[in-house]
Amino acid sequence: TSESPVVGKEWGKVRLMRDSKGDQVSEAIPSFPVEVVGLKGLPQSGDRVRCVESESMARKLSASRQRDVQDLIHESKPETASKLSGPAKKKRTYREKFMERTKYVPNKIRLKNAGDRGEEGGSAGGEEDGEKEERPKLTLILKADVHGTLEALQEAVGALENEEVEVKSIFSSVGPITESDVVLAKACDATVVAFNVKPISGQVHKLMERDKTKVYSHRVIYKLLDHLQATVEGLAQGKAQEPTKTGQVEVLQLFEVNMKREGVRTIAGCRVTDGTIANSQNALYKVLRSGDVIFEGKITSLKNRAKDVPQMAQGKECGLMLEGFDAFQKGDVIECIDMAGVSA
Repeated sequence: TSESPVVGKEWGKVRLMRDSKGDQVSEAIPSFPVEVVGLKGLPQSGDRVRCVESESMARKLSASRQRDVQDLIHESKPETASKLSGPAKKKRTYREKFMERTKYVPNKIRLKNAGDRGEEGGSAGGEEDGEKEERPKLTLILKADVHGTLEALQEAVGALENEEVEVKSIFSSVGPITESDVVLAKACDATVVAFNVKPISGQVHKLMERDKTKVYSHRVIYKLLDHLQATVEGLAQGKAQEPTKTGQVEVLQLFEVNMKREGVRTIAGCRVTDGTIANSQNALYKVLRSGDVIFEGKITSLKNRAKDVPQMAQGKECGLMLEGFDAFQKGDVIECIDMAGVSA
C-alpha cells in the first residue's frame, strides 16, 4: 500500500485495497479484482494502471498526461484545425496513436471535425463536407452516474440525429461535471448533458458562469431525452432552443396554508438573490438542495404581501408555490428557467 499508482491521467497513493467481498487485502495478482482507495480523481473505464516508485514521479506523469489532454482540446477548435500544416498534422496523428495505445483518454474526445479537415484532398470530398456543415449542429458532452446509464444515454443520443440536424457526442464519462468538461465545452461550443450526477463544486460552478456554459442536468431520464428531442426539433425548424436562467431565490421561511381543493400546501418564503423570477407557464422551476436538483416543475403562485404578482426582481422577498411539490427546506435554492421558444 506504499506504491503510487497512475490510472489514466489520475494519480494517488494506495491508502486501502479491498477485494470483491469487502475484505482488506495487501496485494492484487492478475485477474484479481480490487477496490483501490486513494486516487485524486475518477479515472475512466478501460484506463491502464501503472505503479511508480514515488509520489513525485506519479504527479509528474499525471501532469504530463493532463497537458496532453488540454493540448488535444485546443487542437480540436475549428480555427486551429484549419491552420494545421504538414508537421502539425504529423504531431496530431502521433498524439492520437499514443493516446489510443495508453488508453487514458476516451476515443470520443478525438473530434470528428478535426479528423475530417486533416483528410481533405479531393474537391468532391470538400463539397460533401461543406454540405454537411450547413446542417444545424448539436454538440454534446455526456455525464452520468454509472457506466450502464452512460451507455444507454450514448445510444439514445445517437438515435436523435436526422437529415436536418447533426447530433454528436464528443466526450462522455462517469462522475460529476469537472473543470475539464467546462474547458472542453467552451473550446468546442458544446452543451454538457448530465444525468443523476453529484452536485457541481463551487469552483466548477463559477467557471461555468464565467464561460456561460450550457448545461442540461436531469434526474429523470425521460425528461432529459424529451428535452434533447425538443432541442433537435427546434434546431431543425431554425428556432432558438436554449433555455435561459432568468433568476434564482433562496428559501428563508416555510408557511403552511389550507387550500380548499388541494388540502394543506407549503408556501416557500424566499428572497430573490439573482435576476428576476416570473409567474409564467413558460417558466421551469428547479429546486436545488446542496447543489443537487431535487425537483423540476411549474409555478402555481407568486405573491408579495399577500398579492399576486407577475414577477419579482433581485433583492425582493416573495412567497411561491410549485405544482406538486411541498418538501421545501430552509436554504434551498430555486432557479427560474425561461423555456419560451423551447419545444414542449
